Amino acid sequence: MHGYGAIGTADLSALAEIALALMGEVPFENGQVRSYWTPVTGDALTFIESNAMTVAQGCLGLAEAENWLDHYLLTSALSLVAVKGSTEPFSAAVHAARPQAGQAEVAQRMRELLAGSSPAAARVQDSYGFRALPQVAGALRASLEGRPRCWALRSMRRRRTRCTAWTAATSSTTQISTALPLALAMDHTKLALASVAHLSGARLNNLSDPGMTGLNSFLADGEPGSSGVMLLEYNSAAALARLRTAAQPASLGVTVISRGTEDHASFAAQSADQLRDALRAATDALACELISATRAVSLTGAAMDHTTSLGQYFLEAQNRFNPDVIDRPLSGDLAAAAGLLQLSFDL
Repeated sequence: MHGYGAIGTADLSALAEIALALMGEVPFENGQVRSYWTPVTGDALTFIESNAMTVAQGCLGLAEAENWLDHYLLTSALSLVAVKGSTEPFSAAVHAARPQAGQAEVAQRMRELLAGSSPAAARVQDSYGFRALPQVAGALRASLEGRPRCWALRSMRRRRTRCTAWTAATSSTTQISTALPLALAMDHTKLALASVAHLSGARLNNLSDPGMTGLNSFLADGEPGSSGVMLLEYNSAAALARLRTAAQPASLGVTVISRGTEDHASFAAQSADQLRDALRAATDALACELISATRAVSLTGAAMDHTTSLGQYFLEAQNRFNPDVIDRPLSGDLAAAAGLLQLSFDL
């Protein structure tokens, strides 16, 4: 199915192509041409005049972002262990004093992950990559939970049988009004995702610093001048650049088409595409931190309790990466990390 053509008023092109396939007018992906549906008067407009495709893409993006955030907090906890960071920024009392949406939940999760695994703090203050994590990641958590709210995504998140966006009235005027909240929700999620991912780049810089880890520069081993994980900083910076581009709000778009009868569009379809691209870039950036954090914890010899969630995650990552820390291509580790970050764990 060709995905382009929608601008947030209705997924006309995509839904029309689905309809043609169901009518036996165009082939399915497997090459099969078969009629499953014979429309009657009134069916055509009802079929194509909705944002069903964008809602579906948004819901898939929401699920992927929630899984990414789960991995993000696990990876962040490994990084904190590696640099002997302070757990004070995750104290319940700190977040009770300023209960911004999402941050208390993130802080609580970090306390759970670090229980029994965090060494004595090596510094009075850590970088914002650690200190500001509950506030910044909390904003993404709040966005994914519907704070600010988007009824279309929230209704799917609650696993209702049918999403309101699919069953609402189908006049074009109604659809314009329903697509904009969807676009704004996805735009908000992309912006929050970008800030959260940038903290990953900051922690990656800390992991490369001997003053933070007590290890060689860039976690290198072998001959003097070895580069270790240095190039992962370049990979991360490049991925974050792609993420910033994808995070640009699609809802800022304007258009005048159809001889002036349609002079507003939400561009929700573009926001859904951008959310997918943003998540790919965020995954690439987080993979760089995960490789480095796993290597750093291994080199420091930090005691990890493999019966805990963080210990199990560390062991899973360690088993997937090449244990050789001499200079070598890291492409295999990057592919393994990206694969791990796609998995869902109940830890």
